[in-house]
Amino acid sequence: MATLQLDMFATLREPAHTHDAGYIGTCGQCKRASRTTAQALTAYGSQRFAHCPHGCTYTAPGTNRHGKRVSIEYKRIQGTYNPRIKCGFKCQTATGPVCECSCNGANHGGR
Repeated sequence: MATLQLDMFATLREPAHTHDAGYIGTCGQCKRASRTTAQALTAYGSQRFAHCPHGCTYTAPGTNRHGKRVSIEYKRIQGTYNPRIKCGFKCQTATGPVCECSCNGANHGGR
């Protein structure tokens, strides 16, 4: 019986699933957060970038050129599994990369 209790506690500490949590970034122009996968990003050293998925553009000051697409720097989602914190609205609408709840980062910034 004691062995069963130890096994139960060990499994509660482990994440329910392991996965690539993805990346999250916020557009400096429209201020909206977006979530993406590693395959959709362009890497420059340790930084990851992609165009704003909401279609934001900017024009350089003093020029009449058509606007260029805004690039967003994405950060890897750092999910920490905590079975006592239910995944909810706060996690799903997050704009930063840190997550501590029962989803282990799977739903972080997904709305």
